[in-house]
Amino acid sequence: AACCKSAKMGDAYRELLDYLKAKDQQGEHKREEAKAKALEELTALKKQTFAHISFYNCINAADTLEDGVDAALTSQKELYDALLGFTGMMAGFSFIGLPLGSQPDTYFQAVAYFLLILGFGGCMVAALMSFIATLFI
Repeated sequence: AACCKSAKMGDAYRELLDYLKAKDQQGEHKREEAKAKALEELTALKKQTFAHISFYNCINAADTLEDGVDAALTSQKELYDALLGFTGMMAGFSFIGLPLGSQPDTYFQAVAYFLLILGFGGCMVAALMSFIATLFI
C-alpha cells in the first residue's frame, strides 16, 4: 500500500504492522526507510487525531520505528491509566453525593439531583471505556 487513504486509526496501524512484517520477511529495507514510510503514512491521513499526532511525534523522536511505536503505545497507555483514575475519582465523589442529598423539595432540587445521577452514570461509563482501552493497548 502506497499511502493510507482511510481515516480509521485501526487501518493505519494494521498497514504499519503489515509493512513491518514485510520488512522483516524480505530483509532488504533499512530501518530509516521503514521509519520514513511510517511517518509518511501518518502524515497522509485525512483526519488526524491526538493518537495520530502522538504516534508521529514518538516515531519521529525515536531512533528506530520499533522504539517509536513502543514509546507511543506506552504514552497512550499512561494517558488512559490517568483517565481511568480521574473518572473513577469523579464517579466516587458523585456516588458519595447521591446518598448524602436530602429529599428534593422543589422542582429545581429534583433536576439537580437528576443531573447528579446522570453525572455519576457518565463517569462510570467513561471509567469503563478507559479501563477497556487500557486492557487492549
